[in-house]
Amino acid sequence: MRTKNLFKSMLVAICCVSVFAFVSCSDDDDDTVTLKTNPEKIEILTEKTGEAKITNGATPYTVVSSDVKLATAKVDKDVITVTGVKEGKVIINITDKNNSKGKLEVTVLDAAKTLTFDKKSIEVKATESSIVTIQNGAAPYTAVVKDETIATATIEADKVTIKGVKAGTTTITVTDKDKKSGTISVTIK
Repeated sequence: MRTKNLFKSMLVAICCVSVFAFVSCSDDDDDTVTLKTNPEKIEILTEKTGEAKITNGATPYTVVSSDVKLATAKVDKDVITVTGVKEGKVIINITDKNNSKGKLEVTVLDAAKTLTFDKKSIEVKATESSIVTIQNGAAPYTAVVKDETIATATIEADKVTIKGVKAGTTTITVTDKDKKSGTISVTIK
């Protein structure tokens, strides 16, 4: 009799533990979707705006800046518009109607310290040239090519002439007389 009671007690205990384990695990599944943006990171100047498109999730979306002293953000449908306030790095947190979350990394550059160009990046064929116009700063300018086996650069007035040498990618850093600088991304095909 004692053995039967012990067996019944153990059986009830096992059933209780099993039920508890199944019930407590039912909410542990993480089915949340990670929201993505295109581009995943943006770089903007103070007092300027940049945009990124949310590529998945469900509208409506909400966006919140991790530091409104550096950048503010708003969303219209699936387009996030970020305005640079002060130099620094900030995360724009995104949430959709299903509580899925994502983030957009933003770097804000001080416009007073940064040269801007009519094109931030160019694509040229080897042996061909492209011209990028410097939009601010004070002459004279200098240009430094990170890899001169890929491209070369010359400056005349506010024009940077970039010539392809061979296929690859490199960057060109342009600096003005007041030490403001900016970078152009170059792809040679």
